[in-house]
Amino acid sequence: MKKNVVAIPIETKVRELNGKLLLGYKLAQKGFKSVIGVFNSIDYDIDKIKPNLYIGGNANPSEDRAILFDKLHASGCYVTVLENEGAIVRSYKDHSWRHSEEILGKLDYFMCWGEVAKEFMSTEYKAQTPAEKVFISGYPPLDFTNKTLRTVYQAEADQIKKENGDFILVNTNFGRHNPYNYLTVARPVTPDESVFFEAIMSGLVEVVHTLSKKYPDLNIVLRPHPSENHDYYRKEFKDLKNVSVKHEGSVYSWLLACKAIIHNGCTTGVEGVLMDRNVIAYRPHVDERFDLPLPNMVSLEAFNMDELLKLVEECLAREEGQRNVTQEQVDTLSKYIINAKESSTDLVANFIDSLEMRPYVINKEHDKWTNSKKAHHISKYPVVRELMYALRPSVKQGHNYLKQKFPGLKIHEVEEGIERFKKIYNDDSKYIVKHIPGTKEVYSIEKA
Repeated sequence: MKKNVVAIPIETKVRELNGKLLLGYKLAQKGFKSVIGVFNSIDYDIDKIKPNLYIGGNANPSEDRAILFDKLHASGCYVTVLENEGAIVRSYKDHSWRHSEEILGKLDYFMCWGEVAKEFMSTEYKAQTPAEKVFISGYPPLDFTNKTLRTVYQAEADQIKKENGDFILVNTNFGRHNPYNYLTVARPVTPDESVFFEAIMSGLVEVVHTLSKKYPDLNIVLRPHPSENHDYYRKEFKDLKNVSVKHEGSVYSWLLACKAIIHNGCTTGVEGVLMDRNVIAYRPHVDERFDLPLPNMVSLEAFNMDELLKLVEECLAREEGQRNVTQEQVDTLSKYIINAKESSTDLVANFIDSLEMRPYVINKEHDKWTNSKKAHHISKYPVVRELMYALRPSVKQGHNYLKQKFPGLKIHEVEEGIERFKKIYNDDSKYIVKHIPGTKEVYSIEKA
């Protein structure tokens, strides 16, 4: 019997891979064939995958996305979006630039992280996403903050501790103020935003310098956002022997390994709280127009350097695993992110399993040779690619940026992930992982 196929594209590997791989595994348990890989490869070769349901990562305005969603609908595929940035926002109203009415109108279902987002989407976009089309899903990668699944990262965390000793983790999130390059900025920064971002970014840079001097025997690891220019920090801290700039591996491994984390309005702050870590939000400059409230609200807050140093001292003295968040904060958090109380991957897998799937019938009527398709096609041919890089340096910058966010996916990574999940869930079943012929690093997962 032919299995129904669910396409699960990934945009940023270190953030999404394990969560979406776990979703793929749970769908395979239910009899689906899951397909996982980088988003542009899946989108480009969608007719080789023939999905019955597609899970997009956002509803941003995009001609390519509109064309793809039209094609999927015409082929009989359910079109859904599960946002990669679904709760860490200033306000959902302010976040509406990510919600194109055209794109939302093409969805069968919109999956959101919590009840606050559902209320907003079903009210603000009632015509496109009425309540019956909005499903509270949580966010699959955040499932790994729970005590059982976080063990997946323990071996890597132990290795990080071995290599780095005791360290404080400083996470940044300045993709618009310190972008990989300015072609990657989704929205221009306003003058007022620039002042805000500069104050916060320079404040965190000052934190690193101060901690480096105050704690010469303690290491400081700065972990920049995937969308940032990492070289800026490498140059800034090149003379500090106990400071390093690192982005490899999952942030969950680094969270498990660190003594404390310092951030400002960063998703990692929420993840750290859910993992019972010592989390400090450093807020030397406050502006309600631009602050991201949720990560700061659930963290210990410091508004100047003296307050920060006092909190760092307290965190360093605190016993391992001692929680610094109240139940009230957890209850508030769960309204924004259902993962605080329930498993996102179970919610999504059960929801998909409840749908009556339609057959995928290839429809060429909506095929168009878009710019992104051209770029992806060119990337398959090294000689043509290098010539294009020479003629149009911006194309090379774009490819390098995507490579920083998704450096590749090998079949053994998928197989090893499935084996880890089998051990956690005491699953003796056999699963088959295959490369989908003709695609670039796109793999299927199904139960034998």
